[in-house]
Amino acid sequence: NHCLNWQAVGVTRPGGFAQRVAVPARVVYSIGDMPFERAVFAEPLACVVYGVQRARPQIGDRVLLFGAGPIGLLLLQTLKRAGATYVVVVDIREERLELARKLGADRTVPAGQEEVREGATFGYDIVVEATGVPEVASKCADFAIPGGKVLLFGVCPEGAEIPVRPFQIYRRDITILGSFALNRTMGQALEMLSAGAVQVEPLISHRFPLEHFPDALAVVQEGREPSMKVLIEP
Repeated sequence: NHCLNWQAVGVTRPGGFAQRVAVPARVVYSIGDMPFERAVFAEPLACVVYGVQRARPQIGDRVLLFGAGPIGLLLLQTLKRAGATYVVVVDIREERLELARKLGADRTVPAGQEEVREGATFGYDIVVEATGVPEVASKCADFAIPGGKVLLFGVCPEGAEIPVRPFQIYRRDITILGSFALNRTMGQALEMLSAGAVQVEPLISHRFPLEHFPDALAVVQEGREPSMKVLIEP
């Protein structure tokens, strides 16, 4: 993922929507008898595993996680599995916060509420941004403890800029981390999915047969109804 000429199937070249896809055999992973509805989470989970490796949570860490979409809920479960003891999830949608609680969040807070600081008077060991909203990213360091870490995981627009207070970073000894795509973590993600280490079925909100593919795209693009992962079943 650090290649200066980075290429990715489905991003910079045709992927799952193409009639045919050619990839080198050395990068093909077997899913064995894993159901497709679990295997489709391999790539996003591999990205999440890499991000959590970057953040290096310790047993007992308190984590603040902004964003309870599919990626955020994978982060929640992986952070807990990695040792985080107390995870607070923030989102604007109550149905997503309800799902976060079912998947292990110790507390959930509607976005914009002052209650974010409750339970962590001095801040959080790790603050994770998983919304891709620049305004959210700009506030993350405010919630980190001295010596804490901020993981910028969400994909903000390429041209987005946020204000940074250098003295705050210096005085409070805060580490700011980026996490791009995955890095040799696909195998681990598949092992986790195979072992049931993370719950992914609750993240699937819609299922469409292949012939209703345009309807599936409309759910995602138009946002007329709440959705999480929209699954195409061939």
